[in-house]
Amino acid sequence: MSLKLAHILGNSAFGGDTVYIYSLMEMAVKKGIETELVAGDEEVLAQARDRGLNVVPFREIIRPISPWRDVMAVRKLADLLKCRQYDFVHTHTSKGGAVGRLAARKAGTSVVVHTVQGYSFHEFSGSVSTTAYSRIEKYLARSCDRIISVNEHDREMSLRLGIVSDPKKIVTVYNGVALKRLEEGGQADRSQMLREIGIDQDAVIMVNLARLAPQKAQRFLLDAMPIVLSNTSRDVHLVLVGNGEDEAALKRQAIDLSIEKNVHFLGFRRDGLQWFKIADFSVLSSLWEGHSVTILEAMGVGTPVIATDIKGNRETIDHDVNGLLVTPKDSQSLAEAMLRYVRNPELAKTHAVAAKQKFLNRYMEEHVQENTWAVYRELLKEKRLLSKVCGPTSEAVC
Repeated sequence: MSLKLAHILGNSAFGGDTVYIYSLMEMAVKKGIETELVAGDEEVLAQARDRGLNVVPFREIIRPISPWRDVMAVRKLADLLKCRQYDFVHTHTSKGGAVGRLAARKAGTSVVVHTVQGYSFHEFSGSVSTTAYSRIEKYLARSCDRIISVNEHDREMSLRLGIVSDPKKIVTVYNGVALKRLEEGGQADRSQMLREIGIDQDAVIMVNLARLAPQKAQRFLLDAMPIVLSNTSRDVHLVLVGNGEDEAALKRQAIDLSIEKNVHFLGFRRDGLQWFKIADFSVLSSLWEGHSVTILEAMGVGTPVIATDIKGNRETIDHDVNGLLVTPKDSQSLAEAMLRYVRNPELAKTHAVAAKQKFLNRYMEEHVQENTWAVYRELLKEKRLLSKVCGPTSEAVC
């Protein structure tokens, strides 16, 4: 009988963490592990099915905190885990991780791993919320065997705040992206894509590929645009690929700033990576991240990156070597960085070459799969379950 593994995501929308989960699932399937995704978002489930991955729709985990519904979600998920007889649970996101870990322990699941793609508190959180959420995370940490942090900052902070006391319980495994994902769609046709949205081929194209949400802080990008446009004679356009709760407010902001002709809202698109391929550079204005898959995708296709100087980003981008880091919540800082690339395309190209090399050296899908399998293998050996994957006579080389 083979090992049975569930990845629990909850109701989170499609994003970088979803790409990460798909990659881990494909790695487990190759190992002969029966693997399923427990999630609620229709796009997440649809793209998993398109990849040939097994899914179990579960829509009880909601993003807002709701004590009664959260308790019921734990109970229903525990029943599901018992019914489907999982040996191993890997949880993701703050809410999916909370409900998933508690449910796994209630169900008596043998191995429980949680990935931290960024805590509910961050660099802009106040002391009260940091203290409160760190206590919750400390409690939840007791319900899992290992925590994977996707950046070194969160691993060190977890130890400093006492979320975990044993350094062996939390490990850093950076995110990675598959080359086959970057090659999807083939070479992008810049002239055709720009013609579709009414932009001249000679224009400078900046792309932001992200949810339109407070965390991603696109309002600062829009505030930077008038500064950019008034300090260059070049035709500069910002293309926003994504949807979300801030979309209406951002469209109103563009009109209020009289930049609506230079800002383009494309909504969620499955061909988002094609826009990176035709961009002169990408720009990310997030207030917090774990380890941005969007940045890795841009680096991987050879697009220069401007990103905020926050945890995760600063471990990926070496300022003025393979990209530019800017002060968070600072439109002037964003505008100055944008103008550097607008005025100096050769600098952008130099940074892009260095970024792609760092991607190939550190952020390939194979790296995250190998390092995560090492975590899995160690735990399965401790729990005497490794033979379910490797067979009783081949554990040493599995």
